[in-house]
Amino acid sequence: MNLSLARSAGRARFRVLDFEVSGCAQALQRELECAADYAPREALAALEQAYRECEGVLLYWTGPYAGAQGGAAAEANPLEDVLHDWATQRALSHRPLGARELRVAMRRAREFALAAYPGWRWPRRVVGAFTLAYLLAALLRRCGANRRMDDDDPLTATYRKLIETRSAWMPT
Repeated sequence: MNLSLARSAGRARFRVLDFEVSGCAQALQRELECAADYAPREALAALEQAYRECEGVLLYWTGPYAGAQGGAAAEANPLEDVLHDWATQRALSHRPLGARELRVAMRRAREFALAAYPGWRWPRRVVGAFTLAYLLAALLRRCGANRRMDDDDPLTATYRKLIETRSAWMPT
């Protein structure tokens, strides 16, 4: 098991929350509000639509969120470590990050979730929505740090493309 998976598996504490009150949703909403200051209007509209799609699936799912020590504001996407580890490994090895690879990552994330959070169902649509939330958060954090949406940055361009082409990898 790699470091990120071990870190996630070692989290014994989590909280069960509805998505809209989770730290994950609140952080995405804040980051989208901040993006209004630097993102082109059409890019921001596309990111807000992706958030609404993600929220639409997760509003009907109540489940565990990792990192309960700091209260609801500290609650994170329960699959974030797995997805981040996958994306980082691919980027560092200069391997492509496309729809096919993302479907493999979602399968691994679902397997992890089923093992790490026994007793919880992890429908593929929920895993897809958490994957979309991860991509949105990673993109918005990266762009927010630079105060611009820079398509010259390969990771920014890749995440934007994955978000824009989500119909190719999001489970229905």
